[in-house]
Amino acid sequence: MFENIDRRKLIIYGLIALLVIILVIILLWIFWPKAKTPAAVAPPTQPEATNQIAPQPAALPPVTAERLQEDKSYPLGLKQLAMAFAERFGSYSTDEPVKNMADLEPFMTVNLKNSAALQTDLESPGIFSGFSTKALSTNLISSNSNGAIIIVKTQRTQTLGADAASKTFIASLELTAVKSGNDWKIDSAKWQ
Repeated sequence: MFENIDRRKLIIYGLIALLVIILVIILLWIFWPKAKTPAAVAPPTQPEATNQIAPQPAALPPVTAERLQEDKSYPLGLKQLAMAFAERFGSYSTDEPVKNMADLEPFMTVNLKNSAALQTDLESPGIFSGFSTKALSTNLISSNSNGAIIIVKTQRTQTLGADAASKTFIASLELTAVKSGNDWKIDSAKWQ
């Protein structure tokens, strides 16, 4: 007789355990965060046909033999250094008068760093003044394995005073570069 009661209890406990497991699975399925599926993207619509022709990019002028020879004559990396240096060297304002020089220090020799420090000490705050410079072209004047002289033609825009109009002009910057290890450094910079 006790065997039947134990067997019945065992079946009842087994069913209760099975119901609890099923209930846990259902609750997990309902409340478990689901991975978000990406929203369907509609295919791009075709523009209506018109008689207009799409603008074509401007064709670059053909490379001349003179241009190829000029690029070959520059020591590796010097042309890019000269243009970037001229743009940064010629761009500054009275709001941050030494920022351009601080940015250029890794590309300067000690000689130029010292003369640049003297120039910035002489500037006095007052009316706002600023220059923005864009390098247009370079001309390699002379070059050897230890040094080079480059003229960088620039377009400079000067702003004087808070409400003043800008003045744009062309200026040339003469750079003297020297070889320092494997890198080129600028030793002098003079506006012409």
